[in-house]
Amino acid sequence: MNEKIKEYKELFGEQRFHSISTWLKRQFGEKTIKLAIDGGFTCPNRDGSKGHGGCLFCSDNGAGEFASNVEDQIQLYADKWPNARYLGYFQNHTNTYAPVE
Repeated sequence: MNEKIKEYKELFGEQRFHSISTWLKRQFGEKTIKLAIDGGFTCPNRDGSKGHGGCLFCSDNGAGEFASNVEDQIQLYADKWPNARYLGYFQNHTNTYAPVE
């Protein structure tokens, strides 16, 4: 087998792409689950400063509708991946578009 192909299969298995899940597992050594955080911020594509009506990434309510409290999200995944690591991230339409204070 070609060395490059063998090396690729060792890194990615049968996947034909490098997923974020694979990268996170290689980076942190365990399954790493992203936890959605809703910061309650607005969006420049909704408040009129850059656009109106949002963008393709969000539903009418913004992607933050999928965020819940962190403890509930961890409990949801704890049985399936008891040794997982967690990474919090701001959902679309809940980014850090707010005053620094």
